[in-house]
Amino acid sequence: MDDNCCNLDNPFRPYPNQNALLLGDWHWNQGTQKSKGGFKKLLNIIGNPCFRPEEVRDVKWDVIDQELGDNGNGTSEHEAEWVDEASGWTRSVVTISVPFHSRCQSPGPKDYSISNFYHRPLVSIIREKILDPMHHRLFHFEPYELCWHPPHRAVDIGVHGELFTSKAFLEAHQRLQESSPEPGCALPR
Repeated sequence: MDDNCCNLDNPFRPYPNQNALLLGDWHWNQGTQKSKGGFKKLLNIIGNPCFRPEEVRDVKWDVIDQELGDNGNGTSEHEAEWVDEASGWTRSVVTISVPFHSRCQSPGPKDYSISNFYHRPLVSIIREKILDPMHHRLFHFEPYELCWHPPHRAVDIGVHGELFTSKAFLEAHQRLQESSPEPGCALPR
């Protein structure tokens, strides 16, 4: 494979160049059933004056796919940041019970386990973003209610979206505002 894809300074890594990234993105993100719209997107990629077929001719797509699918089990020399347990990620086995209808060949619930499932507590992610000078200015410290008023309805409908528009965030924020202030402090809570 092109040495550029192994270069950590390559912004398209694990793809060797932008054209390979665009084709890989098209392949993975246009669904398994290709549509006319998806075909037009492909034509826009290969019809762009900046597209150079020689940049994608010898790309080792299987190696890239393997690196993209690697979950840090040591098969890749480049482990993803999220695999780093020192940054708060935890690895667990997660078991999901999937129900099967009574008319199936094997009815009833069946357990499926996912090993090496990486997760991180939401509070640690929020804390990290708030403490980061590049991200804290983008963080919503005060929640708001996000509503949609359809023309055929008399009342608004709550929209479920980001954490800062959630009912839980709104209620927690209200409890905090109603709490007693710190002695001698007039700042908002």
